[in-house]
Amino acid sequence: MIRLGLVGGVDIFHGIAFSALLNEIDQEAWQKAGYWDPGVPPIENAQIVGLWDPEHEKAVARARIIGGVELTPERMEDLIGHVDGVLIADDVTQQHQKRVPPFLKAGVPTFCDKPLSRDPEEAAAIVALARETKTPFMSSSALRFGRELEEAQERLAAIGPIRVVHAVGPNELIFYGVHPLELAHTVLGPGAESVINVGDTKGHNIVRVRWSDGRYLVLQVFEDVAYGFEARFYGANGVCEVKVGDAAYFYQNMLRQFIKLIETGEENPPPESTLEIVRVLAAGERSAKEGGREVPVVG
Repeated sequence: MIRLGLVGGVDIFHGIAFSALLNEIDQEAWQKAGYWDPGVPPIENAQIVGLWDPEHEKAVARARIIGGVELTPERMEDLIGHVDGVLIADDVTQQHQKRVPPFLKAGVPTFCDKPLSRDPEEAAAIVALARETKTPFMSSSALRFGRELEEAQERLAAIGPIRVVHAVGPNELIFYGVHPLELAHTVLGPGAESVINVGDTKGHNIVRVRWSDGRYLVLQVFEDVAYGFEARFYGANGVCEVKVGDAAYFYQNMLRQFIKLIETGEENPPPESTLEIVRVLAAGERSAKEGGREVPVVG
């Protein structure tokens, strides 16, 4: 049994989802609290055994309705030595990544929720630390692991070489734009070279990303559109649309990949891929602030 610690965000959606997908929950208390129930059995070979949150009472309260929790320390570092890996959950402050270094330095396999950072330099420093300490590290949007994307693989292959992708999602460019970008990036792979944001600074982002081999992505992230994520892939021989919506599947699949990373060291995605995604988003934000100037992804 893989023993996991949940660090931060215990009362936020991702932390709630991770708990319900890894541990038995008190169904009556869970429903009374209004928490999301994925409706699938917990993953069998892993369990959250420790909860930490900056608001300690929240961790204690969650532990009462999540089976298997043994530890609710007041210091997150006190999980070290008691867990095989940690899940650092998005707590909507976009500062959760600052909790990563102590675990990497201690050699604890670490998952950092999306976005890894708003700052490419900070993200690069985290990736460098993971490599320096040889500690398994993963950061990802869960959309990479969607059932709908898995089921589209044959259709994607059939449309031939992909020339351009149109990916759409709601909310703020970096905090939520990571989702449709990662959906597209999973298929396109690394190699993003430059970015132009021809939208505006009022929450309407229309971001053109150019790959070094001539492929393009048009990423639209609007703060005033309904929730939903999709991408259309245009190939030499056809078009393939992927609309991701099965949250229980993509969260569970992502958690299984982190467990696999702990067990085997197999990286999916490699941290360098995550770093490129951070750089693209940051370049998109910078381009908008500079009136739609084309900016390099690196540099």
